[in-house]
Amino acid sequence: MRSNNSERLLFFLHIPKAAGSTLSQIIRRQYDASEVLDSYPATFRHKFAAQDARESARLRYRYFDKLASQSKHQARAFMGHEGFGFHQALARPTTYVTLLRDPVDRVISHYYYIRRDKHNRMHKMVSQPEMSLAEFVTSGISNEVDNGQTKFLAGLNTPYLKAGEYGPEILDAARHNLATHFKIVGLMERFDETLILMKRHLGWRWPFYVRANVTQKRPHRRDIAPETIALIQEANTLDLELYQFASERFAANLQAQDPSFHQELKTFQQLNKLYALWHKAITAARRQIRSLRPIL
Repeated sequence: MRSNNSERLLFFLHIPKAAGSTLSQIIRRQYDASEVLDSYPATFRHKFAAQDARESARLRYRYFDKLASQSKHQARAFMGHEGFGFHQALARPTTYVTLLRDPVDRVISHYYYIRRDKHNRMHKMVSQPEMSLAEFVTSGISNEVDNGQTKFLAGLNTPYLKAGEYGPEILDAARHNLATHFKIVGLMERFDETLILMKRHLGWRWPFYVRANVTQKRPHRRDIAPETIALIQEANTLDLELYQFASERFAANLQAQDPSFHQELKTFQQLNKLYALWHKAITAARRQIRSLRPIL
């Protein structure tokens, strides 16, 4: 099935460390490969070199702005770590969706993800010598530890602002954008309910999944020093307000669903358990086959 100029493009604004990798895989299975565009680093690693993240975002925007009209018009979905407004480069009527996460948990996950991923550009700075979570939050090496979700949702350039370079006005912009342009604003903590809302609003097939890109070996929030939690909260006052705003809208969206929603959710969760078992078996079989190739 191909799109036409009048069909709205689904734009998944992927906020890092908010279950977006799992959702992006789900989206790819809902559409043909030729109908999905993305701006992820892996896609653009060999297309151009940039001095910093802001310049890289500008180059990505320019790339899609100049992309052939046919490629834009056949697309049905787009996903990427882009600030709100990137859809203008695609010149299509657009429906936005996104996922938010509890701001404190997101920062904790972000820190331990960097420590685990040796290919991350900040890995050496965080692990050699080891930087504590509290030191990481105050170090200024990552723009995502201070109101990162609000910055992504406020505009094209705000994700690249550092602490002290913006004020509470970006919270107003993010709220306005969420209320005006987003079909679904989901919550990582209520992922399955989010998926059923997307299935209903976007006409999807069952959105089965197995969690992707999950940060391993990270402590539970309750095991982190209260002083460090307070430090994260202080750095994310706007994100905490935005998350509350999104949670209230999410609750209202659920309230507006017909009585069959909860049965649909229950059915999905039961089927998804079977899907996870099937996926695990297939993955194990493929691994076994690969291990036998040298022998064969």
